[in-house]
Amino acid sequence: MMKLIKLISLSCAVFVAVVFVYIYSQIQQIQKESLNLTTSRLFEVKPGTGLNALCEQWQAEKLTTGCWRLQILAKLDPKLTDIKAGVYQLQPAPLLDNLRRINSGRVHLFSFRIIEGESFSQVLANLNNLPYIKKVTLSNMDGFFVNALNIKQNKVEGWLFPDTYFYQAGDTDLSLLERSHALMKAALNELWQLKDKNLPYSNAYEALIMASIIEKETAKASERPLIASVFINRLHKKMRLQTDPTVIYGLAELFDGDLTRAHLKQYTPYNTYRIKALPPTPIAMPSYAAIKAALSPMSSNYYYFVAKGDGSHQFSENLSQHNSAVRKYQLKLKKGRNDS
Repeated sequence: MMKLIKLISLSCAVFVAVVFVYIYSQIQQIQKESLNLTTSRLFEVKPGTGLNALCEQWQAEKLTTGCWRLQILAKLDPKLTDIKAGVYQLQPAPLLDNLRRINSGRVHLFSFRIIEGESFSQVLANLNNLPYIKKVTLSNMDGFFVNALNIKQNKVEGWLFPDTYFYQAGDTDLSLLERSHALMKAALNELWQLKDKNLPYSNAYEALIMASIIEKETAKASERPLIASVFINRLHKKMRLQTDPTVIYGLAELFDGDLTRAHLKQYTPYNTYRIKALPPTPIAMPSYAAIKAALSPMSSNYYYFVAKGDGSHQFSENLSQHNSAVRKYQLKLKKGRNDS
């Protein structure tokens, strides 16, 4: 009888040991297992999803075959069952690394970029194409956004700060604009406090208008303060700004890419060949550097500039010099187009 008891006890011990070794080996295997991915991909975890449902979904998509192993491991580590909803970037990495990313709620961050010199209509077009964004804006009309962002002027143009903004799935389109607008207000207020003396602006908004023109006139950072000096010199002399980007903005959809003499003669509130002042609103989203140039311009005696064709400009102090520069560089550009 004692031998039988010992045999049974030994058998049980062996069985337990075998089970333990097997479970241990399976745990080791699940810890080493990687998701069946060759590249990263987005994966949405719906609210209310549990560990079993998540693993079954992964198994259905052939990302893993080890759900039962994972369930065993979860008995030993209950934190693995804490599944947080959201959109995640799954990696071709260990399954547990991906799962713990979901446990910790480290959701994927999407990006939205507002580029220097973009118009509000361009910003809206890009905003409307964002993935996983919650759309709460009910209109593309300026009036809606002016009210939503609490802007005192009647247009949003110029009031969004060019930068890259990160968001997670479910964030609203309006929240991105609110963040951008807050940054622009802060930047404008900061630089307005540091502005040079004797500038021809009645308020900070006029400086924002000037900054948008500077932004559209040159992509060359070193030229911005010099471009600003030209426009400021002209305003002090009550001269028209005569800047093409304002004309193009005023033409809106009528502009087909070819600015003509007829366009320069056509009146719009933005045609600075016709009006003797700044246009009524900004014409684009200016960068911090453009605002700084508008408020801390270089000192110069220049009143004119013309594009050289290489991204830079030739500056002139008087009309005679300017006309010579126009003949030189415009003829050069025309010849280059004819030769191409």
